[in-house]
Amino acid sequence: MYVSTCGSKPHRSTFLLKFGENLPSLDPPFKPEIKSDDDTSLFDTKFTKMTPVDSPCEASIPMSINPFEGFTYVAPSILKEYMQQEAEVPTVRPRSPRRHMHVST
Repeated sequence: MYVSTCGSKPHRSTFLLKFGENLPSLDPPFKPEIKSDDDTSLFDTKFTKMTPVDSPCEASIPMSINPFEGFTYVAPSILKEYMQQEAEVPTVRPRSPRRHMHVST
């Protein structure tokens, strides 16, 4: 039995090894009877009456920071999008200060 943790390779779980390879065939002690896949009748109304709140969006990474630094592979679609955004940012070069010419008469 293998277990995957976020972002790492699957590894053999020593806890699940006690159950052997027949783990998926174990029956749960209680099987709720539901009317459909969307049936929420067994949920507490305290929660089903709550107004859902959207999760905030992740803050976007500023394009001035290279999000791919240190990576050896970048999906072509992501790289293309990154390069397009880089091309859209106008490059502003500092101008040298103007020198005033003093004319003596």
